[in-house]
Amino acid sequence: MGVDNDKKKNAENIHALSDDYLVLGTNSLFAHHSHSMFDADAEITLNGKVVGLRYANPHIRMLLEVENESGQMERWDIEMSTIVNMRARGVIKETLAVGNEIVITINPLRDGGFGGNYDRIHSVNGVMNTADGSNWLPES
Repeated sequence: MGVDNDKKKNAENIHALSDDYLVLGTNSLFAHHSHSMFDADAEITLNGKVVGLRYANPHIRMLLEVENESGQMERWDIEMSTIVNMRARGVIKETLAVGNEIVITINPLRDGGFGGNYDRIHSVNGVMNTADGSNWLPES
């Protein structure tokens, strides 16, 4: 009798754990979004100064202050990939430091707002990007 009770208790624990993982997995699905808000067929190249940075997963976010054609300043909210993916492209926290001058190409928001999704960085403080961004990484 004791063995059957242990099996039943183990089965209940496994079921409870699987329910917890199911709920956690579902929440993480809702926490992430599609990229449909960005126009992947359009590109805008911005030249501006970093005025804000959220260097965290799931997406790095950068605020870029850009002077428009009328001479007025606009703040662009740029969404980037994960820290690991950006590092593989040679983009580290110091690359995006507040005060850095950056030339970046983005896929803009479909609604015309001042935001977009990172496509590529051309230069930081006048230093041109290499294909892999290795010129921005600290020497090992």
